[in-house]
Amino acid sequence: MNALFKSFFYPYILFNFHVALSVVALYLIFNQSTIINYDYLGFLFFSTVFSYTVLRLLSFSGNRFFIKRYFIQHKKLLLTILTISAFLSLYFYILLPLDIQLLLVPFFIITFLYNFDYKSLPKLRDYGLLKILIVAFVWSGLIIIVPMHQHLNEDISFEALYVFLYIILLTLAFDQRDIFIDQKKLNTFPRLFKTKIYMIYLLIIIILTFINHHLFSDKIFILNEIILLLSAFLCFNSNYKRNFFYTAFWIEALPIFWLILKILIL
Repeated sequence: MNALFKSFFYPYILFNFHVALSVVALYLIFNQSTIINYDYLGFLFFSTVFSYTVLRLLSFSGNRFFIKRYFIQHKKLLLTILTISAFLSLYFYILLPLDIQLLLVPFFIITFLYNFDYKSLPKLRDYGLLKILIVAFVWSGLIIIVPMHQHLNEDISFEALYVFLYIILLTLAFDQRDIFIDQKKLNTFPRLFKTKIYMIYLLIIIILTFINHHLFSDKIFILNEIILLLSAFLCFNSNYKRNFFYTAFWIEALPIFWLILKILIL
């Protein structure tokens, strides 16, 4: 049973299907007022699988030993997933309207520069504090701005801000986990500041953002409060002593859990 579990769970997590589902879940949570673009949904899922797996490979030297060993032992599976996800990303991208294709180009460039050295320029990931903002910007852009660019208004802008701040909160949990794994030169947020204090500030700002701007209907207001408090609890308890899968599964599962509850309530 344990071997059977690992044969499914490890590739699901390590090849980033889980984080891809989280991105899709956030898209569905925040785009219910518009017609769902399933081509964009497909692109979002498979491009996340591909890009996150490539980024994990490029930071191979910083990965935990069991991840390195797993990739080495499953080279064929790794190559298969990268090939299929790359092909399907391109396939769904071609099906998208031209305006969305063009809007996605800056995000391609940012993703490319995030973990690629260019001559003497360091990777964007090497700027510890900037790294968090880049991740939050890309997620909020792909989830809100790109798919809803034709309907941009004040409410959508605040939704993008909400996602931006929420992703920062989740990303801080990962930085806390990796504080002794990331290279010291990165100067990640937990190396410079008392992260949990800033998590509390973020939590207050996020709550005020959707309370004052009425981002959600009264029917699901309590649900969103619960998800936010659960997110804060899990993030506060993230640290270097935690098992890798604490963040890789439970924290990344928060948007999926959020979507499931929202569907059940509605």
